[in-house]
Amino acid sequence: MKTTPKNQAEWQAAAERVLAGLVRKVRATTLPREMLKGLPPKPRWQVGVRIISALEMRTLNRKYRRKNYATDVLSFEAPEIFKTQGMLGELVICLPTMKAQAKEQGIEPGDELRILVTHGVLHLLGFDHEQSERQARQMELFEKKLLPSRISRSGLIKRVASGNS
Repeated sequence: MKTTPKNQAEWQAAAERVLAGLVRKVRATTLPREMLKGLPPKPRWQVGVRIISALEMRTLNRKYRRKNYATDVLSFEAPEIFKTQGMLGELVICLPTMKAQAKEQGIEPGDELRILVTHGVLHLLGFDHEQSERQARQMELFEKKLLPSRISRSGLIKRVASGNS
């Protein structure tokens, strides 16, 4: 990211650009067959993304996960009927949490945005690091494949495993 976005609208536009680039990269990456079951061919995949405030994220996290804090990213899978048409779901990213995590990790906020979008898309593709160690390892592998090498060491799976997120 050449310049750091200054407001929520600019971050929203940046998130959409990151997502478009990631979808192109996912198309070129070999994914496990079981993940592709029921999905249309990769070129038709679509994902929505929203950048929101800490209050909005806290409300969503409390409603859907029963956790009363603003988390960094939530992934909402689309119902099967929409997935078969290419809509994988929606990502919601908390701007203040994203910025704070970037500062904690010593990386640029734009790089943290890439990490969160990548992590969220992997959830929409069926990965869930909270379900098993095997899925966590698989998810970490794909984070490394999809993120630029300069930031892949900061992937969320690695942070969760080491207790840094």
